[in-house]
This record gives sequence, structure tokens and C-alpha cells, in this order.
Amino acid sequence: MWLMRFLTFTGSHAAQRAVILQTLKGLRLGVPLLYASVLINIVGLGLAVAPDAITALWPMGWLCSAAALRTIYLLWVQEPQQDVPHPERELLLVTAFTLCASIGLSVLALSTIEQYPEHLSLIAFLATLTALGAAYALSAFPHGALIPIAIIGFPLAGCLALSADNLSKVMGISMVPCLGLIMRSMHAHGRAVSGMISSQIDLATERDRAKAAEAVAQKRADNDPLTGLASRGRLLRVLDTETEFRTLVGPGSVLAICDLDNFKPANDVFGHAAGDAILQAFGQRLLYAFGDSALVARMGGDEFAIFWRGGLSKEAMTRAGREICDLACEPILWENKKLIVGASCGLSEAGVYSHSIAEFMREADSALYRAKAKGKGQFYAYDELTFAEDLRRHELERLLSRQETFSELSLQYQPIFSLSDGSVAFVEAFARWQSSVAGNVAAHDFVRIAEQIGMSEAITDHLLAQAIASARHWPLSVRLSFNLGASLVSRRGTAERMLSLLERQEFAPARMIFEISETAVLADFDIARQEIEALRKAGCLVAVDDFGIGKASITYLRDLTFDIVKLDGSLTRNIQDCVRARQILLGLLNLCQAAGAACVAEHVESKGQLDLIRAMGSEYAQGYLLGAPLNAAPLREFLANGRLQNTV
Repeated sequence: MWLMRFLTFTGSHAAQRAVILQTLKGLRLGVPLLYASVLINIVGLGLAVAPDAITALWPMGWLCSAAALRTIYLLWVQEPQQDVPHPERELLLVTAFTLCASIGLSVLALSTIEQYPEHLSLIAFLATLTALGAAYALSAFPHGALIPIAIIGFPLAGCLALSADNLSKVMGISMVPCLGLIMRSMHAHGRAVSGMISSQIDLATERDRAKAAEAVAQKRADNDPLTGLASRGRLLRVLDTETEFRTLVGPGSVLAICDLDNFKPANDVFGHAAGDAILQAFGQRLLYAFGDSALVARMGGDEFAIFWRGGLSKEAMTRAGREICDLACEPILWENKKLIVGASCGLSEAGVYSHSIAEFMREADSALYRAKAKGKGQFYAYDELTFAEDLRRHELERLLSRQETFSELSLQYQPIFSLSDGSVAFVEAFARWQSSVAGNVAAHDFVRIAEQIGMSEAITDHLLAQAIASARHWPLSVRLSFNLGASLVSRRGTAERMLSLLERQEFAPARMIFEISETAVLADFDIARQEIEALRKAGCLVAVDDFGIGKASITYLRDLTFDIVKLDGSLTRNIQDCVRARQILLGLLNLCQAAGAACVAEHVESKGQLDLIRAMGSEYAQGYLLGAPLNAAPLREFLANGRLQNTV
């Protein structure tokens, strides 16, 4: 509506309504002041001009009465501005009333001047004062404030300017620019107020939009987009606020963490769509089974969690663990195919061995690790045995982080023999740790922990330097074989660091063999390939250890280049008694030789094994029959002989 646009200085409906409500709020106290000013000045005009004839002015009495009633309505009857159903109508009513009052006062003043011309200046002064007072009272409504100035002030200024009295003329002429400046100021004030309110509306709109976006983001953060289950973030918040720790009078909350067995092969073979279908189906099964009593969340990847705030009995925990594993074993139908996976699950109760949320979650993870160690489709509830193992693990982590521990690390050496001439071809170094605090620590335990706490590089460098110091005393024909963790091989710069260490120790790369375990998972094949090639290009040999028992045997031979393949001892254990074991070993020997790699048969413990291995074409052999791991000094004496004796 054009009139509303004119009165509020804005065309936006939302801005118009906001300006009107703000205007009505200001007028709630201003308009009564306006009406009081009008009433007082009418009475004052009458008393000043014709005290005895004041009744002659009472044709305006109806206007005064209306002003009084309007004042009472605004102060005590009108609803708060935000509750006014039609604020536009209310503003128009104020405008109309102001217009009528201004016209009435202007007519009254002009007629009084005509009747009492000798009081022209006094009447003009009082009427103009009334107009200015009204404008001030209406300052919250700038366009309304212009009405009394325009209708009362300018006509009276004209009367004064046209009068015969020179003083009156000067007054009239002076009033015109003054009234014009006041009107201009009011107009500018109105635009400024309108602009400010429009800015506030824009700010409020953006704030509402931001809140809405935050609410959407929070919802997305709280729910996993693929499965619709609670997200990891939501689970962590719930754990932080709702976990109850076990007390003498009540059980603690229970957390189960599970992940899918065989998910990656299914995802790789059938594609991500099939993988998504597996995750969705398993998630919905968990929700249907436990959603009424627990929070079911997807932690990420193929890992899920179920949280029982009120806890479970030991029997109920066992049933829950079994049910979780069974739910995953049920075939999942996808595009006329039956996808079969499984699940492993770890459970923990808060407060039995834990005193914080972090420990509570770590226990469930540790229980999951134990379950997977038992085999696929298994569950495990965190218990005293696991707690003791975790305590030992934490102690080992603490000890490995100390520089003093390095002095407790040592090496033993086991010779590897050439089956063609019986000579020692190379010697493998085995890490040992005899801790003054933790006792004898198995190598596979502390090596894994060192990798997880970021100490593997420092320990590897320390042990390699120690091995090179021993190898200096061996015959030049004997190579040093040293194990590199898969995490190091998959880390850019490892080859450069190893070669730099060899250079500082003045040890020829041609005398060096680096072993990589086939059972370890290479985090990045491309980086591993580059690091292995860098070592081989410098003259080192690279061997794959424990070949044949991991999940990536063929992949390793196909995608990475090895000079030596060390066949795991499980492949040689039964070859004397089992035809199939001999056939498998022979096939692997032929496969490795076709790949251009020499073979080492590990764990040779009998003369019969050695004869069969030699007959099948293995180039090297290693085992207790040939030589047990030795310390540095006894090894030097052993190497002085340098050949197999009674076993050849």
C-alpha cells in the first residue's frame, strides 16, 4: 500500500510492520503528551486573548473531549503493540486524528486572529508553540510530526508575513525557514529510524537463518546420514552426560562396540552400494533389537556401538553379545544376492575397572580386540584378565616412552644357511627387552606398542645401529637381516633415513637385508613400493617375512618387488607326514621362484624337514636345527666355523 510505504519510508512488508510497531510503542506516551499540549494551549489561547469570551472557543470542545478520551485509551486500554491485531489500522487512526486536530487548531487560530487582529503575534506564538509541541510529541512518527507543522505553523507564518506590522512580518518570514528545517530534520530522522529497523530486521533474519542452519547441522551431526542411527558425536555426548558407574547398590552403564567381519571383501567385490546396504541392514537390525532400551550408534566405517544407560546383568550382557553377533550372520538380500558377513563384539560395564568415560570406551575397544583374537563372530566381555593385560600394556607404554629404556633393549642373532654349500648367508637380528621393571617382554608386544605410541622410528634406529656394530665383526660375505615394521615401510622418508644411518655407520648397503612381515598390513602400498625400490636401488636386499599365513600373500608378490621370500614355519611343520602340506610348500616355492625371489624355509627343526626342503629347491633354511638365536659374542664364535656340520 503506497500510503504505508510513505508513512514508514520502506516498501518491505516485514519492515513496514516492524516500523509501525516501533512507532506505536513510541506514540503510547507521545500522543497523550500531544493531546495534553493541544488542550492546554487551547485553554491558554482563550484566557490570553479573551478571558471573558472563552466560551466562544468551545466549538472546539468536542476535539478536546476526543483528545481526553484518546489519551485514556492509549494509556490504559490499548493492548501492547505486539498484540495489536492490525497495527497498520492503528497508525492510520493516529494519522487521521492528528490531521483532524491540526486542521481544527489551524482553523481556530486563524479565526481567532480574524476576530482579534490586535493579538496577532500572541495568537501566532501560542499556536506555533502548540504545533512544535505536537511535533515533538509525535517524534516517534516523523511523518505524523510533519502534519501540525505544515497545517498550523506555515499558515500562521504566512499571516504574520502578510501583516502590516513590521515586527510581525519579520517574525513570519523567520518562521518559514525554521519550520522548514524542523520538517527536514524530522524527515531525515524518519528515514534513519526506518533504516535502522530494516537493518535490525535483516540482522534478525540472518540470525534466524543461522539458527535454522545450526539446527539442521546439529541434526545431521546427531544422526548418521547412511543408517539413520545416532552418530559418533551424539554417542560421545550421551556417554559424557548419562554414563552411570557401578556402585555397591547398582550396576553401571554398559557399552558394546562391534564391527563387521568380512565387510571389506564384500564391499570390494560387489561395490560401495552393496557395502552401504550391509551397513544399513545391520544398523536397522541393531535398532530393532536394542533401540527400545539402548542408544544405537554408528561409530564410523563398519563399527557400531550400543549403549545401555541403566546397565545389564552379567547374563543379559552375554545374551546381548551373542545376539549382536547372530544378527550380523543373517544373510542380507541385495539385488537378488545374499550378502553374508559377521560381527565381533566387545562389551564393558562402567565402574567395574574404569573411572572415566575414556577408560570405559577403551575397555570396550580392548574387549573387541580380544573377541577378534578368538576368531570371527565372537564376543568378549571385559574382565579381570583383560584389565591386568591392559595395566601391563600401560606400564610398557610408560616405560617405552623413557629414554632410559633404550639401554635395556638388546639383540640376538640367528644364522640363515645356504643349502647349496652349507655356508652362513645372512644373519637375522631379533629384538629383545629385559626390563628391570616389567621383566622379559616379548618382541611382538613391545614392537606393536612402540608403533602405536610413535616410538618405532627411534627404537628402530637404536637397534639397527646396535646390529651394525655387531655385524662389523662378521665375515664380509655374511649379510645382516633386520626387520622393518609395516608402518615404517608405509611412511615416506623411511628409506632415506635407513640409508643415511648406514652411511653414518659406514656400513655397505650391499650387506643389508630389510625384512617386512607379510602378516602386517601396509597402510599405503604406493609409498611402500617407492620406499622398497629406494632401498633396492641403493644396493640393499628386501625380504618378505612370514609369507603364506597373511591375507595378502599374492598381492605382496604381485604389487611389490622382493629379493627374498621367507616362508612361514607353519608351511614346513608337517611336510614329513602330510602329502598335501608338501604339495602346498612346493607350489609356493615354485610361485616365489617364478616371481624372481629366492626362498628361505623357516623353523626347520628336523633332519627330515631339511632334506625335503632342499629337495624341493629352497635356496636357504633357518631354524633351531641349524642354529638357535645367539648373543653377539657367541655368534662370532659360531661364524668362525661358518658351515653346517652334521646336518648337511
